[in-house]
Amino acid sequence: MPAKKTFKWIVVTSIQSPTEDVKEAMGFASVNRLPTKSYTRKNAGYLYAIANGAHWIYDTDDDNKPESLFNPYRHFGRPDMWPRGFPLEHIKKHDHHDGCYSLCRVQRPPVVQQGIVQKDPDVDAIYRLLHAQPESGLDESFNEFAPPIILAPVAFRVTDIWRSYFTQALLHIAGETVSFVPVNAIQKRNAHSYLKDFDDEIDVYDKAGEIVQFINQWKCIGETMDK
Repeated sequence: MPAKKTFKWIVVTSIQSPTEDVKEAMGFASVNRLPTKSYTRKNAGYLYAIANGAHWIYDTDDDNKPESLFNPYRHFGRPDMWPRGFPLEHIKKHDHHDGCYSLCRVQRPPVVQQGIVQKDPDVDAIYRLLHAQPESGLDESFNEFAPPIILAPVAFRVTDIWRSYFTQALLHIAGETVSFVPVNAIQKRNAHSYLKDFDDEIDVYDKAGEIVQFINQWKCIGETMDK
């Protein structure tokens, strides 16, 4: 999305393959390698928007760490809930008491600002199987008065989860931050099979803890961002 005062928008979906004229306009060879019906298709939109001088990029679904972990849903008044991709082995024992909060009176805006959604937020299939109604899905709410939370640079459906873990680590190396802001949308989720979602998310449940541990131990050896 370019400057706020214009009406120019760039919309990228993960369903239909881009037409030949769009591929040519983008000018990125990598676009031809991106599969349809995959979150990786968003990368084409990011590149195109940046190349065309976009000031803002709004990323959303079509239906819609003191220590090394942070559960934003707990901060916004839901300690019983966890976001999709949160390592299951840490759900019970993680309470934020291992870290500390600091009041930010002056803070450079985070380069990534993640909004919380009411009704049917981004939780995993396990939570949905336990709490969703068969016909209406979830109907969750959060504390709308909780302040935004910024994840300071600390050690630290699967592709978007792994991407976000590595991206946060790289942003912190670059001196940038990620934040979670209060509720700014309501999601009425499209029909899903929770059991199919569970099967697709097996790698998230099984490997998220290992990925977090790997990132915590990883050291960047490149001297510039392009390396």
